[in-house]
Amino acid sequence: MAKTLFSCSHLEEDNVTKSLIDIFKYSESYLLRRFLKKLGISNLRITKGDVDYILREKTGGSTTIPDAWIQSDKFVICFENKISGKMDYIQMLNHLMQLKEKHQRTKILLGVTKHKNDVSISDVKKLKKHAKKWGVKAIFLSWYDDITRFILRESTKASKTEKAYFLLNEFRDYLRELNLLKIEGFSKKDLESLNNKKHPLKEKRKKLIIQNLKPKLKQFRDMLIPVFDGYGLPSKGKINYDLYQPYNAQVPWIRFCQKNENASVIHYSLVLFYNSITFILHLRPGNNKKHLIKNIEQDNCKKLYNLLIDISKNTKNYTIIVYTGEGNEDDNKVYQQIDDTLTKEKLRTIISFFKNYEDSKLNIERSFDIGGTQDQKIIWDGNKLLKKVTEDIVLLKPLFEYMYKFR
Repeated sequence: MAKTLFSCSHLEEDNVTKSLIDIFKYSESYLLRRFLKKLGISNLRITKGDVDYILREKTGGSTTIPDAWIQSDKFVICFENKISGKMDYIQMLNHLMQLKEKHQRTKILLGVTKHKNDVSISDVKKLKKHAKKWGVKAIFLSWYDDITRFILRESTKASKTEKAYFLLNEFRDYLRELNLLKIEGFSKKDLESLNNKKHPLKEKRKKLIIQNLKPKLKQFRDMLIPVFDGYGLPSKGKINYDLYQPYNAQVPWIRFCQKNENASVIHYSLVLFYNSITFILHLRPGNNKKHLIKNIEQDNCKKLYNLLIDISKNTKNYTIIVYTGEGNEDDNKVYQQIDDTLTKEKLRTIISFFKNYEDSKLNIERSFDIGGTQDQKIIWDGNKLLKKVTEDIVLLKPLFEYMYKFR
């Protein structure tokens, strides 16, 4: 497993706390302002010099000392982090009593646990009651539902030239190693609720499905953008829910293309169907289609064939498909599995269809089918699905680079 800036040998709450605090300490000041806004502290003009960060020294782990303080002359945050185990009521009450003596106008007790249910509802009620009486705001967040989502969102917004970009992306990878970054997969119910041509969706039902799936789609988009970006590939991610050609089905899908380019050129998609999730590299040259065909034919498909064979050495799950754009769904495509059965002769046949039909589209597709035992496990586990798609992004990169110059 690759080491990151924040790598550690085991789950240590102090290390995770320090890593999070260092992001705020060494990144641009806007990042802390956005985090403060999440906690209800807004309209503050702060710079790095305005804020002090105090970490608990590793001296036996006294329960009366918070993991960290973030403070200025306007606000103070007492931070307690619990990666393993439950939040301790007495410990938090001690922290509250320390906050009670602080002079700042805004005082916050912030408790973060791995899961939301790692702090009991009754303890939260009692602590919030004490906090209100003492002029303190008690906030309880979880890594899975709150902190990691903040990190994901901000890592996609940060500019590459900013310190925040590097620190956030390193921290995101670190959280994945520690299993603190939960990526939700797609359930069988999620997919089966989607439209197929035999059962068209009513508008009201369609909006409900979009609403339910959008958080998962956004999370996958936000996780994949840095992957594409890191390999110098199209990274502008857009979530769509419309008529997806050439399948003629209204389904949700995420398109990754270059900025300032649209779906008519080469791009990637992750598409949700009612029976599968499909990852696609769309090879759709525009005005240079003739140039591409000429290049392929001149070397007798050798370059393209070798690239496809390289893919088949890693996985037999990809198919090369040409959609002619004519006839019904069953008649408008010609395809070939990218495996040991692929020959140059078969590839030349595929390319001839691509050449002879004006509106043809050439795709490299891999589907995860809900009917397959192994594929089900991948679809339902967001981390596994993300890992597989990331591997496929890297696998298809040489093919993308070959085709992209003919866009």
